[in-house]
Amino acid sequence: MFDAAGFVAERRARGYPDFRIRIMASVRPMVERRAIERLLDGGCEMAKKQITEVGFKKGIVHIVYEQFVGSDTQEVKVESADKPRATFFTAMGAMAIHAVRLMEIPVPEEYVVDLSVRSVKIKPKDDGSWGLTVACVKKLSTGQVLCLNTAYTEDAPSNDSAAALPLECVKAVTALVAEAEAYLDGKRAQGQLFDGKGDEKEDE
Repeated sequence: MFDAAGFVAERRARGYPDFRIRIMASVRPMVERRAIERLLDGGCEMAKKQITEVGFKKGIVHIVYEQFVGSDTQEVKVESADKPRATFFTAMGAMAIHAVRLMEIPVPEEYVVDLSVRSVKIKPKDDGSWGLTVACVKKLSTGQVLCLNTAYTEDAPSNDSAAALPLECVKAVTALVAEAEAYLDGKRAQGQLFDGKGDEKEDE
């Protein structure tokens, strides 16, 4: 039987904050994930979120998540012109090199310099695994814009012949999801919206 309390206690002892533990739980089987989330939520039936899309285009942050309350699931879309923290842009930009690698484009890695990540879509599966697609744009020397999209790739594909997401890519997605969660919690460039306090130190 899965020990949700032990799972949480072990990771807290290693210094992980609860939102990181929640992200780790998102790739567990659904029964285990919900047991962990109930524990993190103090056993209450409050709404829980699972990020399924993070994007940024023309100054607008776009976040989609599934909200769970009991046995009910609702998709929620958030669009906001509030500027994110610098770390949000860092996390979005970090996906560019992984997009190029997933597309197997035979170009130098310097190709990512002018490559902008527009969105990262995450598709969770019932068995606890998940996959993603990344949408990017690149401005060409002609002034035209090239749109690029990765193929859907899973972290643990059921087909042995299919390629799995590299560990570094999984870590980059985890960091981006954490930034999206922080944005939804009100942590933005101008400070934390809900308690009037800004971060003690903002990354540049």
